[in-house]
Amino acid sequence: MNRFHLGLAALSLTAAASAQDGIYSGATLIAASPISTSANIGTGTFNIVGDVYVTGGASLTIGAGSTMSSSNGTLVITPGCQIFAAGTADAPITWTSNLETGAYRPDTCQEWGNLTVMGEAYVNTCRIGTNTPAPNANNYGDMEGISPANPTDDDYGGNNDDDDSGVISHCSFRYGGRNVANGDELNGLSLGAVGRNTDIDHVDIFSNVDDGIEIWGGTVNLKYISIWFCGDDSFDIDQGWRGKAQFGLIVQGSSCIDSQGSGMGDNAIEMDGAEECSWQPVTTARIANFTVIGAPPVDQATGASSPLDNNSTDRLVELRDNVRVQFHNCIFMDAGEEFFLYTTDGEACHGGGAGCSLGNNLSLSLATTSASTTSANNPFAAPEITPAQAYQAQDASGNLLEFRNNKFFNNNHLFFTNNASSIDIFSDTGLGTNNANNTTAASQLVTQITRGPVKTVGSKYYRPVTFLDPTPAGEALTASTFVSDGGAFLEEAQVYGAFRQGNNWLIGWTAASQYGLTTSSRVNEPIHGPEQLQPTGYQPVHYTTGNWTAGANVDMRVSNGGIFGDVLVVGFNPVNPIAPFDGFNLGGVLGIQTLIPSPDFVEVAVGGGFAFVMPAGIPSGTTLWTQYLPLNGIVVLGGTNAQRHITP
Repeated sequence: MNRFHLGLAALSLTAAASAQDGIYSGATLIAASPISTSANIGTGTFNIVGDVYVTGGASLTIGAGSTMSSSNGTLVITPGCQIFAAGTADAPITWTSNLETGAYRPDTCQEWGNLTVMGEAYVNTCRIGTNTPAPNANNYGDMEGISPANPTDDDYGGNNDDDDSGVISHCSFRYGGRNVANGDELNGLSLGAVGRNTDIDHVDIFSNVDDGIEIWGGTVNLKYISIWFCGDDSFDIDQGWRGKAQFGLIVQGSSCIDSQGSGMGDNAIEMDGAEECSWQPVTTARIANFTVIGAPPVDQATGASSPLDNNSTDRLVELRDNVRVQFHNCIFMDAGEEFFLYTTDGEACHGGGAGCSLGNNLSLSLATTSASTTSANNPFAAPEITPAQAYQAQDASGNLLEFRNNKFFNNNHLFFTNNASSIDIFSDTGLGTNNANNTTAASQLVTQITRGPVKTVGSKYYRPVTFLDPTPAGEALTASTFVSDGGAFLEEAQVYGAFRQGNNWLIGWTAASQYGLTTSSRVNEPIHGPEQLQPTGYQPVHYTTGNWTAGANVDMRVSNGGIFGDVLVVGFNPVNPIAPFDGFNLGGVLGIQTLIPSPDFVEVAVGGGFAFVMPAGIPSGTTLWTQYLPLNGIVVLGGTNAQRHITP
């Protein structure tokens, strides 16, 4: 994306923003008129009053550290428009209710609307009478949960899979959603036909009335997403999404005291392929490095495990209506019911159509044994895209549907293996030849998880998570294979689940961190970006133990380090903490490196770490940056992740 050009355009309109269109007045966005001229509203606290639409090709830029609050409003980005909401870990953009207190308020949701972004990529829906089964630039969908004065302002879709709807980064969405009617709700973040040139990373959804993130069609990719306590599905896909998602944390529970689907969580991941099985494009996706935590079945009176109980959340993964998806290097734990279901939603299209029945749904055995490049049904025709252009998300060496190299733990429901056993997800043999290396762990896969007493939500009940350290433990520390797509989008990651050892990327900017549901300590904070897989096929990870108080033992360590040791670099300043660069050369001998800290102190560490006792007298707030450079012979090839340490 040409951020430089767009950024200058937005900056030039900052001073005039308060006068244009009558929608921006002081710190209030007012729904009386759409935002039709690009605006940069800067950094501050802004109140969204009513549903505010960005239209006419305009862009809206929101400064890092802003708070977008509302009691009834929604911000809607219409196709052809852009939003630039680029927060940081130190200055996130918080989207929340006017009643936000900074503390967790259980049983709270639907206090405002959401952020809805619509783009111009291909979409597959038969709910519009003029839409066609073949991909067509004129096919579109109507966004749920909004009712614009201009009836076309809720239309999404087109023929631009490279659609660029802007940037959403380090944004935390809390206590939102809207139930208009059954099947017509606002999610934590709604994405309709958004394209792959849109940047979405570090997105936090907390206690939404309906789904956490819902995607309709398009090709948008997502990375570093955290979804807690949503009242329906946590990650919901419809209408032919063809994208990738990596590093995702899902923690199931409830948002409000209401029925399942409107307060009590349903499925952790729910993915639909096509409303009519023969329509294209169909959902074809890749999910990598997710940590999915359900709510295990319990006895309502005692809170003890109850494997026959069906009164908690539902499945960890429900796949429907011809969907094709690959799951790689994920952690699935604490399921409320069975792990996996492959089915159909049984819904026919409005005004006709058979929908997707089990009779014409791609069979489970065929889906798990057909190469991802399979194209049995090809309605694509000029001037639209070809199948190869349409379906770029999956690993070409895999199958249309596969679970590969995943870990499972504490899935105690009696029917947990239903459907999954039929395609041998756990045996490495039989159907689905790429369903390999999936194992059930004997011990906990996350560092810490604490649950409270039994909570009753309507007719359902479960034990909610009260504290979580989601970093990997035990068998999850190092994966047997690594995830990669050749640098197209995915980060190379030799790890199970969403976190690297000792590196909790939730710290500081998420609701869970602020509310005490995970740590808020900044003493050992991850800075990702420079990790590189070593030539010998492993990935080193830098982590630190110790709380940096006077007299504490601090151990700065590296796992999977270099063959001949590792160089620890410690600096009081970062060279570049946000976008690491390749350009630091150690005397022309060790090669070009990706370096984060200024090299104020360098130590060769043999044996995986450098330990010391924290001396007294170090001022609170002192900041250090650390990183390891693995030694393989005399050459340093790449580096670990970096860490930032702020003394308490």
